[in-house]
Amino acid sequence: MPPIDHELSISLVIWNGAKWLPDLLSSLLNQTYQDYFLMIIDNDSVDDSMQIVAKFLNDYPEVAGRSRVVKNKQNLGFARAHNQGIAWTSSPYIMLLNQDVMLAPDYLSGIMDVQRDRMEAASAGGKILRMSSGVAPEQKNIIDSLGLKINRAHCVSNWGEGEIDRGQYDFEKPVFGVAGTLPIYRREALNSVSIEHEVLDEDFVSYKEDVDLAWRLQLGGFSAWYTPEAVAYHSRGLAATDNFQLQIKKRREWKRELKIYSLVNHYAIWLKNDSLFSLLKDSPWVLWSEVKRFGYYLVFEPLTLIKAKVRFCKLFFVFYRKRKLLKNTHRVKPIDLRRWWV
Repeated sequence: MPPIDHELSISLVIWNGAKWLPDLLSSLLNQTYQDYFLMIIDNDSVDDSMQIVAKFLNDYPEVAGRSRVVKNKQNLGFARAHNQGIAWTSSPYIMLLNQDVMLAPDYLSGIMDVQRDRMEAASAGGKILRMSSGVAPEQKNIIDSLGLKINRAHCVSNWGEGEIDRGQYDFEKPVFGVAGTLPIYRREALNSVSIEHEVLDEDFVSYKEDVDLAWRLQLGGFSAWYTPEAVAYHSRGLAATDNFQLQIKKRREWKRELKIYSLVNHYAIWLKNDSLFSLLKDSPWVLWSEVKRFGYYLVFEPLTLIKAKVRFCKLFFVFYRKRKLLKNTHRVKPIDLRRWWV
């Protein structure tokens, strides 16, 4: 573990990200805030990702001097790899960085200003806009995420996603949680809601780890903040759309394994964090949402539904055990979180 010489550590997890890395690394180099340690973890990429990283660090020794690169022998998944990054760094703040993003020059400084000003905040995120997935991403003014919001069906989604950014959200405000694209967390807060040295739940593997962590931090009595002073760009694999046929087409293009993780983790979050009383109280909204979800998978992807059911049954008691352990981290009753959706 490196000494605490920097205010911020950045955990960058890579897996076959060669088409995004040049822009991402360049945007880190151009940040006005440079008091960070860069932890790069490669999940056994088979493209040119590691060559791009090596060239970047060779060209910029000032960054190489405060960086570490680790190559895993297999793809450990998003959650486990970031847990490595968290464990192998020690700065007061930690950023969990996706490979398919690009930061505006003031992104880090804008987020760190919020973290210093709001000591009760466990996390902070900025205005994330969409970009194309090409080698030279085209910046657009379509909102990708301003943070996480939750509705009466107890489903969490990205606040502002798909809207045109006209400045309508140019104000700082608390959110249910920060999106997992490039959040910055206070390490002390993460430690207080981790169980058995896991910050991100490794049984999730990939998808919705940010939602689970946001829920745990809320139950731990912490806040999350959005600031428009920090702007970044994200190439999202499955962006929200009002076009039903297009949404189905995009979903069916996903790898089945990822859809299984997403579906299982949706229910794992409830099992670990939610209140049965609250679910029953919101049952009309919950049931309608779940009927639509079940109907989609039954009609279009029955095999995904079956495999997800098998995986959830195998992990049910694992997640239930974690629910009991997490009760020791609660400072807020699960029922009290209803203020976020009622």
